[in-house]
Amino acid sequence: MIHFNRIYLSTAVLLAISSLQGCGGATSAPVEKLVPASGIVLISGKPEAGIQVHFTPTKDNAKSHGGSAVTDDTGEFRMRNYMNRSGVPVGDYIVTFSMNAVEGEAPMMEGRPIPGTSFKEKIPAKWSDPAKAGKHNKVLIPDGGLTDLSFKITAN
Repeated sequence: MIHFNRIYLSTAVLLAISSLQGCGGATSAPVEKLVPASGIVLISGKPEAGIQVHFTPTKDNAKSHGGSAVTDDTGEFRMRNYMNRSGVPVGDYIVTFSMNAVEGEAPMMEGRPIPGTSFKEKIPAKWSDPAKAGKHNKVLIPDGGLTDLSFKITAN
């Protein structure tokens, strides 16, 4: 009787382990086909580092997750998808920008603003608010990608 229970228990454990191994692929996110998307952002004609660039899919491109990037010192950016892979899926996007500035004198701790510090968006709403999107910040990324995007943001 004891021998039978051990065999039964061993079989049950092996079945449980093998069924868990088969589940791993089912929960993995599908891999999107990515194409390059890069360019430059100028604010009042000048490049600036640290501008966050967001590609939000339009309703027509609802299957995409979009992408994001941050400008370097020359104002250039290279889009990355939601899994931090280079590029974005083909499709239509609303492009928005964000750059926060601390209001007043920011209290710092270890080189970072203390939580609760008040920030103000430096990018005008026309460019930072997806609800105010227009032709100026909509882009179609084609099959071959786009590497010469240019956005010229003017101050309010």
